[in-house]
Amino acid sequence: MRDKKKVKGCLCGLLLTGVGATFLLTGSALNAADDPNKPNFLFIQSDQFRYDLMRFVQDSMPRYSGKTKIRTPNLDRLRSGGVYFSQAYTQCAVCGPSRATFRTGCTVERHGEQSNDLCDEEVYTRGSLFKNKIEAAVSFEMILVGNKGYLAEHYGKWHMPEIFNWSESGSTRIMTYNDYDFVNNLPKFNNTDSSLDYDKRLGEIAGS
Repeated sequence: MRDKKKVKGCLCGLLLTGVGATFLLTGSALNAADDPNKPNFLFIQSDQFRYDLMRFVQDSMPRYSGKTKIRTPNLDRLRSGGVYFSQAYTQCAVCGPSRATFRTGCTVERHGEQSNDLCDEEVYTRGSLFKNKIEAAVSFEMILVGNKGYLAEHYGKWHMPEIFNWSESGSTRIMTYNDYDFVNNLPKFNNTDSSLDYDKRLGEIAGS
């Protein structure tokens, strides 16, 4: 949880493959704790994550009895302080469509991103069927930044249409930062469908 004064120069380091995190921060100088009607949010999403790759789940399953179990103290701590859904199902077991569903609250049929290829503007603009749906999709960042005065940052894997970085009208950028300059140690914005390309960034550092 952070307020606007603490945003500058901050990076959340996420080392798990396929992990992305979005920060939604109050636009006022008040700490979120001072305004219960306008809390800050941290949204973490990962790919290819089996439901039982968490220690507390393995502890509850008889088949793991007597077996070596993984240690996931941070995930267990998140679960203990929140809500765990044991019977939740994905809209689509593919990265891009699933991410777009989480961000928009819509089915894949409604938001239009029905395959990973449809993250790419060059693909989804080939015909009106998907183009109209994707361009009409509204993410929670668009609503909170555009209507509620929040600031948004995204770090990690993106894999959604680039237009989700912008307002519903497409005229205003809503994602303050979505990438990081490791050479100069500064957050930045990169208008592409990938964020934090670690291989590329490590190459830049090695060559600096």
